[in-house]
Amino acid sequence: ADMISEKEQATQDSNKTTLDNLNFVNTAFNSLRIDENIENKTRSVRGYNYSKVKPSPLENPRYVSLSKPALELLDLDYDQVKNDKDGPEYLSGNKPIPGSQPIAHNYCGHQFGVFAG
Repeated sequence: ADMISEKEQATQDSNKTTLDNLNFVNTAFNSLRIDENIENKTRSVRGYNYSKVKPSPLENPRYVSLSKPALELLDLDYDQVKNDKDGPEYLSGNKPIPGSQPIAHNYCGHQFGVFAG
């Protein structure tokens, strides 16, 4: 196992990305057809892969659980995210992360025993 000093670890941790400076590429948004209608209702959406959305806000969002391995995939520091006062707002969708574009995947198929779409 590779061992690093506490100083090296602190330097690595200080170089981690934070929720408010994630680098979004928005590949789906930039390369697939996006329905511009942000109306939040059930409707037929033909010819589009995704729809723009305005997330429905949650009242007083809070963390129930955080995954350290998932945060590491995004180069996010677990303790920084855990202690970020805006973290639950960002991760609930109440406060869009700068550079992000909320979209919803359009779905058509059987769900819970009935056809949806």
